[in-house]
Amino acid sequence: MWVPSSFVKLFTNSFEELATAKAERDSYRDELAKSNILNDWLRMQVNSLQMERAELLKVAYNIKVSAPQISKAPAVGDGGSMGIENLDFEDIGDEMAKRLGLPIYGN
Repeated sequence: MWVPSSFVKLFTNSFEELATAKAERDSYRDELAKSNILNDWLRMQVNSLQMERAELLKVAYNIKVSAPQISKAPAVGDGGSMGIENLDFEDIGDEMAKRLGLPIYGN
């Protein structure tokens, strides 16, 4: 049976192409690891700032608010949620904000 050479060429790679593909794969793997480390660091910094902000509001205005936390995204196929529905924040309302001397935004 005769097979066109262009068809055979699709399934055969030269060693140079294979080495290039492996080098690119390794480069992407290293870049992903660096990005994951940076994302973890940024997440911890933001969470720390949110906790500090909540504590400052408590001390300055005697308002207890929960500090929203950014959690690590679940692995693909985990079936977990992003955790947004677990936030526990209640709006104190415009009247209470006026009494506490906080700025009112909106209407």
